[in-house]
Amino acid sequence: MNPEENRYDAVVIGAGFAGITSARDLTEQGNRVLLLEARDRLGGRTWTKKFPGTDMNVEMGGQFIMPGSNPAVEREMARYGVETVYVAEPGEYPTILNGKRNPGPFPVPIEQLLDFEKALVHCVLASSRITQGIPLDHQGVEDLDIPMADFLAPLDLPVETREFVETVANLVSFRPAEEVSALQFLNMMSCFGNSPLGLYGALGAYLETGLLLERMTADITEVRLNTPVARVDQSGADVLVTTAHGETITASAVVVATPMNTWNDIEFLPQLSETKRVTSDERHGADRSGKAMLRLRKLPVVPLVVGSPKTTGGAFMLASEGEFDNGDPLMAMFGMLSLDTDEWNLDYDSRESVDAALQSLLPGAELVEYDAHNFNADPYSKGDWVSWKPGRVTKSHSALGAAEGRIAFATADVAPKWLMTIEGAVECGHKAAHQTLNQLVRLRESSLVRPL
Repeated sequence: MNPEENRYDAVVIGAGFAGITSARDLTEQGNRVLLLEARDRLGGRTWTKKFPGTDMNVEMGGQFIMPGSNPAVEREMARYGVETVYVAEPGEYPTILNGKRNPGPFPVPIEQLLDFEKALVHCVLASSRITQGIPLDHQGVEDLDIPMADFLAPLDLPVETREFVETVANLVSFRPAEEVSALQFLNMMSCFGNSPLGLYGALGAYLETGLLLERMTADITEVRLNTPVARVDQSGADVLVTTAHGETITASAVVVATPMNTWNDIEFLPQLSETKRVTSDERHGADRSGKAMLRLRKLPVVPLVVGSPKTTGGAFMLASEGEFDNGDPLMAMFGMLSLDTDEWNLDYDSRESVDAALQSLLPGAELVEYDAHNFNADPYSKGDWVSWKPGRVTKSHSALGAAEGRIAFATADVAPKWLMTIEGAVECGHKAAHQTLNQLVRLRESSLVRPL
């Protein structure tokens, strides 16, 4: 290959929403851009695929959006003609707490409503202190960067109310309350207008991620799949990107758009800052997350079920995603995959385990078929979205998103707003492209300067 054919203005590593947004933005500014993806598909921690044995598309990873509150994603959807998918309202809202089934309409026993109100006020007052768009290490909220269990402990809540609040927090953490920072939930609450139950609204609308990504990618100079990156060397005049296959690509600048958990799998010369290296090693990704797409035999009423994973076999939510042509419901089961120390055994590789969790959430439901992808075992994600352990994000948030030399970083894991979401990924993609464009302008201006 002619060396000039393997030279680019910018190389973007990672073809999830952040990377594709960066690569598209840079291409539109007249740059020659190469987008590299280790997998054999686009999407990263999102993935649209056919449900087994059908022509129905399902979302195996991230998918939810909040219409009216996700402007970056909605602009892309409008530009590329991708519609929001809306799900019918559930017919029932049962909860399973402290080993008991509560049919509703309230999520906790009626005698605990005042305790429930106390918990909601506690969360609202805390989330109201967070200003979106400002890194969390610049907001004086270190006292909230504690385990979720410790955040709730002073309220002395009854078991059912405490389990319900912890379970709602599980939706954005996929970690037990003892292991995740309260800021994980409180920051997301602030995105939803400080509504503790705002996440329920997001479950009613989602994006067909594969369709949007395919259309965005058509506007990028060049895309290569099945191309893991082994090294990024910016110690010389150019940035040299070496693939796992031994090919070296030359660029003026690079965008790293891979999950934070995987940063240390690439050799950087010079090495990344200590903050980035240590945080990547700490594995703040939701490395216990589990999402399975279930086809059930037709139900008389399709519910939204919330349950404490301590008593439901690890699963904590069953939510509608639509229905098949014959009326069978498609439902998403969210849960925490089990460790040896857990009291439950949730394994999405086991139909028996999935069915047991289903029965704990919806007794009598008939499982026809299911599909799941273990992003925790996926070497190119090592977990799902970011799930902050206590004490880190208020130390390092701004440093984790900062560019280093000619390398910019784009991932929803470090988004200044809408952390861990598709919206956050697109925002970070725009930001990294802007940083890279400025870098390219400076490099071009300096190359025009001649010694006197």
